[in-house]
Amino acid sequence: MKDYYSRGDAITFEVIESIAEQKLVTRIADKNLPFGGTWTYEIAPDNRGTTLTITEHGEVYNPVFRFISRSVIGHTAQIDQYLIRSERGWRF
Repeated sequence: MKDYYSRGDAITFEVIESIAEQKLVTRIADKNLPFGGTWTYEIAPDNRGTTLTITEHGEVYNPVFRFISRSVIGHTAQIDQYLIRSERGWRF
């Protein structure tokens, strides 16, 4: 599966674990990127409906990109934007 971005870039992911209606684990499959890692999505019922927990285990291979990620962009920038987009899309 691919995740597309506003500039037309795409990242290919592979599913490494899937439990219907409970858990999905994906890994970046593109070995040519300066970063990689896994994303784990876990869904569980709670008192208000459902809780979605997203855990990212990322790696940044290139030291220059690692510096930019930490000092300029911020390590949580992508997941923060993902959560904002997800919340907008899941409102009823």
